[in-house]
Amino acid sequence: MLTDHQGRIMAHPDAARVGEDATKHTAVPLALQGRAGWVVGPGAGGQERLFAYRPVASPVTIDPKPWILLTEEAVDDALAPVHALRRRFGLALAAVVLGCLVLAVQIAPVIRRPVKALLDFAHRIGQGDLEARVALAGRDEMGRLAAALNEMAAGLEERERVKEIFGRYVTTQVSEEVLRGGLQLGGERRRVTLLFSDIRNFTTMSESMAPEEVVGFLNDYFSEMVEAVFEQHGVLDKFIGDGIMATFGTLDPVADHPVRAARAALRMQALLAKLNGERAMAGKPAFAIGIGLHTDEVVVGNIGSRKRLEYTAIGDGVNTCARVEAANKEFGTTILVTEPTYVEIANDFECRPMPELPLKGKSNVPRLFELISLKAR
Repeated sequence: MLTDHQGRIMAHPDAARVGEDATKHTAVPLALQGRAGWVVGPGAGGQERLFAYRPVASPVTIDPKPWILLTEEAVDDALAPVHALRRRFGLALAAVVLGCLVLAVQIAPVIRRPVKALLDFAHRIGQGDLEARVALAGRDEMGRLAAALNEMAAGLEERERVKEIFGRYVTTQVSEEVLRGGLQLGGERRRVTLLFSDIRNFTTMSESMAPEEVVGFLNDYFSEMVEAVFEQHGVLDKFIGDGIMATFGTLDPVADHPVRAARAALRMQALLAKLNGERAMAGKPAFAIGIGLHTDEVVVGNIGSRKRLEYTAIGDGVNTCARVEAANKEFGTTILVTEPTYVEIANDFECRPMPELPLKGKSNVPRLFELISLKAR
């Protein structure tokens, strides 16, 4: 429609409305203010209509005030293109989502395979299989992660190999402390239980054996005896020819070291019987050992220079234990313990007192007991 500057309809598709006052429409008062725009409001029938308006120049020169050009349309018809666009957008979005799901299904196995490989690798490493490696290549994040994990596993394997080799020359517990940086030069006073063992008449035995036979015999013997010490968490201090020196309670604060030392001694006695049985089957003579146990306060720690150290125990108790072991020759026994050790183990082990015997180089001779067996429960 077209209205004059007063809002009266000058032209309309419905000729009957020409001359009608159009100011009742929402848009006309706004248009009479001289601005163009649009507004939604009730139409002549009361329905929601979309009105667009703008002022136009009047061709009348006498009264040049602008006229108003006004159009109206049903809101649904006006928004039909928007609804159509929305439907098309929804369909496009659904297609994109479906495509993404299809793509995800296709890509998921590609992503899942390397992740599963990494999980399997971690599981194998956790179970101690340090030879495990991840077979993933590439320059992406997964490939770089796999390379880093393989380097880590190689480092752990090398550390374990060093630890194993190191442990053949140094007691396992000591080597672990050294690798952790837990042992320093010097020592500390500690109450421990010492164990000395020795093969009886070994010099006479070795005279009839070739050097290679002596080495093989000692290796078999030491393997069994040292295992008995390790079973009770003892520390192998050193080999002294055909003898063994071990300590209990040096690297752990557990107070039951006399009991563990006694168990180790009995285990060594049992293993000796096994070795002699094997030698008897091979037509070889049996041999005997002596074991001495003594509980005392000694200095334990790294003794030596900064370039070469030995983790050992120093003190009068060490000498006493060596003399107690040698006393087995006089009594014809296998395991002798001193009174300080006996007091700690008497409730768990059968022991019998021995006659007084002077110990070489000792003015204060401890009372000795023979360790026989565990007490029956």
